[in-house]
Amino acid sequence: MIDAYLLSYAGVLGATLWWYILESRDKATTYAKGLFFLSALSYLVLLLGSDGSWIGKILWFSRDFGIFLCTALIGHYFARRTAVLSAAVAGLVFLLKMIYFPALPALDPQGELLFDIKQHSQLQQIRQALTPYGVKITRAFPRLKHPAYSELDDFYTVDVPRSNMRKIPRITQRLYDTGAVDWVEHNEMIHLTPIASDGSAISRGGGKIPANVINDPHADKQWLIEPFDIVSLHQRFKKQGISPKKTAKIAILDTGVDAAHPDLKANYTSTAAKYDSDKQGHGTHCAGIAGAVTNNNVGIASMIPGHKFVTITSIKVLNDQGGGTQKSIIDGMIQAADTGADVLSMSLGGPSSDDRQRAYEEAIKYANKSGAIVVVAAGNSNEDARRHLPAGAPGVIAVSAVDAELRKAPFSNRVDNVDMGIAGPGVEIYSTLPGNGYGNLNGTSMAAPFVASVVGMMKSIKPKLTTKEAYQILKRTGQSAQDSNVTGPLIQPLKALKSL
Repeated sequence: MIDAYLLSYAGVLGATLWWYILESRDKATTYAKGLFFLSALSYLVLLLGSDGSWIGKILWFSRDFGIFLCTALIGHYFARRTAVLSAAVAGLVFLLKMIYFPALPALDPQGELLFDIKQHSQLQQIRQALTPYGVKITRAFPRLKHPAYSELDDFYTVDVPRSNMRKIPRITQRLYDTGAVDWVEHNEMIHLTPIASDGSAISRGGGKIPANVINDPHADKQWLIEPFDIVSLHQRFKKQGISPKKTAKIAILDTGVDAAHPDLKANYTSTAAKYDSDKQGHGTHCAGIAGAVTNNNVGIASMIPGHKFVTITSIKVLNDQGGGTQKSIIDGMIQAADTGADVLSMSLGGPSSDDRQRAYEEAIKYANKSGAIVVVAAGNSNEDARRHLPAGAPGVIAVSAVDAELRKAPFSNRVDNVDMGIAGPGVEIYSTLPGNGYGNLNGTSMAAPFVASVVGMMKSIKPKLTTKEAYQILKRTGQSAQDSNVTGPLIQPLKALKSL
């Protein structure tokens, strides 16, 4: 809804143009002058009485005055040239729309903003400051098992009425003006961006897989088995009788997982029944990559020797259409950490901005201090992963994707500018799908659970392993490939596990 401040300013600009257009008609010009001065007076009164600091008002006035001068110049020089004037006015209207009605990102309709409060005792001060906007303020993350691990306990959501959506920038400024908040950010919505597959499995280049090592009938459709030395990994664990020190839990934060799938069931642990189904399919596919049951004469293989080493669980943070919000994802990270997950596998994310980083950083810090390693997809935009979240946030291992030639996948984001980047297989990856199915998918979404699986195995053997320690091992034992300067080292599971 356009407020009185904008209406008065529109009156100033409109009267200015009318003044110049009708300057040869004395009576009409008098009316235009009167409208101009009345609108200008209203504008000044409303500007001075509006929300915001004096510095902010000076900046607004400077911006508005500059646009006013442009309008006056247009009227003065082009009043008699109808076509030019029309084009100039159209351009001015477009400029005003961009300045005064900036396009907001898609926000959670149940809580468009997140803010980090300095002291909980200041909440009433914030409520009073936002009373004119009719907002609802609630605790963002009220069920933290370890509040001292991060500042998530200080975050609140702001639910803005539909009628005041245009005022979100002003509400944000009002929050800062209270002096009671450290940070305000948009609670943005995100959606999965699947990369189309042509449906064909890429054949392996080597010989037959020994049936006494891997007897899963669809293993020949998994091209990644040979270059990532999965057969040798299973042979080593079988021959040497290696036992885990704990069963590491990998949480798949996604669209849910089909817990009844015959190639997942034996390696699956339920966190909540509502997470144990998957209508979309993305989460189930990721779960199969991370921990499909190997040597069960069914479907595909993974690198997990058995459920004593790694168990898979699901935390549903995306809906059945593959959509979610920043808050829903962070809620899932908290739940995974609080229920004992050793690894968080997150095949999701979106564009980064200064307006949406703090909450993710605090959530990652919370997971790390809870003993979990966070592994995330680098993103599928063929750009710098630092421009995406959570891949660009500190404290995560960001995973780029390579194809069967071990070259950077065309869609994969680069990870050379993030703190911890590694590469995994992400093109034509054959894995589990809901309803006892299987199929190929592409994306860094597929590469992330592969790396998460390796990290889960590492945690099962060395439970106290930290994120930095795990990454240093992956980096040191990783293979250098043609595009490693932008993808990071190519993960080598067996070498990483041998180094423990």
